[in-house]
Order: sequence, then C-alpha cells, then structure tokens
Amino acid sequence: MDQFIEMGLTYGQTLDHKYIKNLSTLIMNDEKSMTMDVYDTIIAIIDCNDGQISGRTAIHKLAFFIDQLIPEIEIPPHKPHFYGPFNEEIAVSLEKLVSYSFLEERKIPGYRYDSYQYRLTPDGGDMARTLESENPTTYRRIDEIIETCNDFCGLRAAPLSYAAKIYYMLKMHPGSKMTYEDAVNEGKKLDWNLSQSNAE
Repeated sequence: MDQFIEMGLTYGQTLDHKYIKNLSTLIMNDEKSMTMDVYDTIIAIIDCNDGQISGRTAIHKLAFFIDQLIPEIEIPPHKPHFYGPFNEEIAVSLEKLVSYSFLEERKIPGYRYDSYQYRLTPDGGDMARTLESENPTTYRRIDEIIETCNDFCGLRAAPLSYAAKIYYMLKMHPGSKMTYEDAVNEGKKLDWNLSQSNAE
C-alpha cells in the first residue's frame, strides 16, 4: 500500500498527505510575473529538469500541478482521463514544439508500450532563458515544484498519475477530508480504478 499512501493517504486514512501540502506551500506572492501559456510551461518544465524529461504522462501531470498551484500559468482546464487529469492542448503543444524544433523527441521502445524522451534544442534553451528572465518568480516556483516531485518519485509516471488523481478529487471537494474508501468511490465516478490492488 506504500505508493498510494505516498500519493495522498496519511496514516489516519485521509487524503491530506504532506506531499500535497508541500506543493501547496510553494505558492509565493513576493513579486508579480507575466503570464505563461502552454508552450511556455512545457519549455519551463523540461528546462527545470536539466533540459530533458522522460514520458508524456510526466509532462502532463507536472503541468497539471503547476497550473493548479501558480496563478500566472494560463492553461485550459484539465479533464479526467485514464492516467489522471489530462489536457488536449498540452498534447498538441508538445507536438508543435517538436515540429518547430524547440524540442527533440526520442522514442524509447518498451516491452508493453513505447515511451518518449524530450530534450531542449539550442533554440528551446534560448526560449527557456528568455522565459526565465521575463518571469523570474514563476520560473522559480516551477523549479521548486519539479524538485519536489522529483524528490518524491523521480518523476515516474505512475506515482505522478495517482497523486494528480487524488489532488483533482480534493480540488472537487475543497476543505473535505477524504478517506481511502471515499477516494476509491469518487474515483469510480471519474472512471478511475483506485482499487485495493492499485494500493498494494
């Protein structure tokens, strides 16, 4: 059951884990930055992870957390999807950044499914430096969120997906304490299979 606990359950069976709290404390209001759109956010996510990242799912879930926690990020609302909150515009923008040569995409064959690694090109690196200089506070917040998630799970897709699902459900019921059973039942309404077998 450790992974599910790490992604949202406290020992008292409530979905209020310090991981989610740590992400929330990264909101700072010390200076006003310009807004950042989907393209900017994707570039910043990859730049803040040493210029490369593995997995589309990881990018989607990191973008979800960043959008939820940073007011200056302007991304259309996420919708429930098999792997958690999903945004079609992020998927399209990722493809466009590759086609515009801001990102390199490398396909990594897998046993069950292929994965993709993304790396900033020199033009992507230049774009990142411009974004960082224009949005220093927002960029710092993004970097802190990436670091928190990296420390938590090494940016692996499955833990990020579970955490994003739980965070999404908590946002649907602000101020409420959700038990493990509540999470499973609420997940079923969104076609998310948060069963005991997932938790073990």
